[in-house]
Amino acid sequence: MVKNDTTYRNYVPDIPYHLVWIATNACNARCIHCSTEATKRLPGELSTDEVKKMFWELRDAGVFDIAISGGEPFVRKDMMEIIEYMASIGLKVGIGSNGSTVTKKITDKLKLFNVSRLQISIDGTEEIHDLSRRWNGLFKKSKQAILYGIESGLNVHVCMTLHKINYSVMEDVISMCADLGVKRFNLSRFIPTGRGDLALDLDKELWHDLMLKYENIKTEYLGRMEMTTHLSQSILLNSELNCYDGFIGCQAGIGQGCIGPTGDVSPCVMLPIKVGNIRDHSFEDIWRDSTLINNLKSRNLLKGKCGVCSYKEKCGGCRAVAYSYTGDVFETDSRCWLTN
Repeated sequence: MVKNDTTYRNYVPDIPYHLVWIATNACNARCIHCSTEATKRLPGELSTDEVKKMFWELRDAGVFDIAISGGEPFVRKDMMEIIEYMASIGLKVGIGSNGSTVTKKITDKLKLFNVSRLQISIDGTEEIHDLSRRWNGLFKKSKQAILYGIESGLNVHVCMTLHKINYSVMEDVISMCADLGVKRFNLSRFIPTGRGDLALDLDKELWHDLMLKYENIKTEYLGRMEMTTHLSQSILLNSELNCYDGFIGCQAGIGQGCIGPTGDVSPCVMLPIKVGNIRDHSFEDIWRDSTLINNLKSRNLLKGKCGVCSYKEKCGGCRAVAYSYTGDVFETDSRCWLTN
């Protein structure tokens, strides 16, 4: 049982310190769990100059860590130019890829531009990964991308999104990543949004069991590979997080945000609710003036069991799960094992 002795309000930044940029909706895979339902480039995606202007403004506003996502980011022909620019203005940059387009030449350039991390998605052993991403042969490409990154001296991370098709091989994927020399393994929550169908989701009891197992596995790889998760309910598994002022569980609209391919701003990459567009207003103005963003910063507006939970200041439930299941961003996180 987790002891909850939180008696103070946690630090809430005015501007998110971490932001995901969905560089393009174009993708060469058709993953069954894709949160953006990526296929082709959208009409009106941000130009190179618009992207550079956006990152200059984000840096000046106080955002310092950017994760580039997609689609498949390297489908953009100007991606290396953009990354070089971001590095030149002092932004901390990470990039996520399915690995299919990553060459040794690319990883060498990423190292030259001081990219902080290259994250490759691995969603199972070879057969399951290729099935999940609807691309026979992609696993081999993804694994090779990891090796290229390590050879170039990059901090290579792997992200695995758990769902009904792949959860049984979680330990196999973790073991493989550690053997390859991956620096960090991140377990990502499947959110039934975009192409991700509700039928892929794990029930809360199974999710709880997997998270307990993951916490135990972490100790096995301590000092060998860092292991993280986006789980908002981490406080329920690790009471030490109560001591960290910066840990507040769900960060949607608080410590993180998202900008889409056409400039739409949202609270989280998994929470596709538009609060503005950077072509119309600056990111800083959008973020400070948005009613939704300001409401997300107040856990007093949570409803249902999340609203009365004694852990809401250190958890808050996953707002993306609540929205995907109920259409209300402030409703109960139905995947939390404390709810009935």
